[in-house]
Amino acid sequence: MNNKALVFIDNDGQSYTIITCAPKTSDIYQKLDSLFNSGARFGDEKDQHLTISDFIEMVKNEEFLEIIKKIVDIKEDTQTLIKKLGSYVFNADNFLKMVQILIRFKTGIPVLIMGETGCGKTSLINAIVEINNYEMLTFNVHAGVNDNEIVQFMEKNNLLEKNIGYDKYMIMLKIYIIMIMKMIQILCQFQMYE
Repeated sequence: MNNKALVFIDNDGQSYTIITCAPKTSDIYQKLDSLFNSGARFGDEKDQHLTISDFIEMVKNEEFLEIIKKIVDIKEDTQTLIKKLGSYVFNADNFLKMVQILIRFKTGIPVLIMGETGCGKTSLINAIVEINNYEMLTFNVHAGVNDNEIVQFMEKNNLLEKNIGYDKYMIMLKIYIIMIMKMIQILCQFQMYE
């Protein structure tokens, strides 16, 4: 039995979202349900008993997108987002990764995604770009790339300027494993210059 739960403070700063796999008859679920329904609610939710999102039952992209919209404040309607995503299919794993990346990205915390070839890194980033209307910049880093080429890429795209609005850019660096430490070192050097 999995009694784990995730609690997200929604982007409005006042409401929150709870997601769990705990069975509805479990003690933890009952406590979470009580917490979830204890706050003051207004509008459509005023007299409703709210239900906690259940990972086990979530199978439609619409369900995942509704939660993502609340947590990170995406204004577009769900059907528009589904059209933008095309054939992308959510599951509990990529949903959690997307939420964590979006929260970090919106708070200015850098994200490094690593994984085996074909595990879905690029698809996940493309989905994030689509639902947020970001501009994606891609730079392939391989053993032959030197520091100057990375700096030129960043200068060409005005990424070294202060206050450029990083919340509108998703910078994707396709990094081969032998270059990861060098790339981290370069990125850290630029962080120190701010």
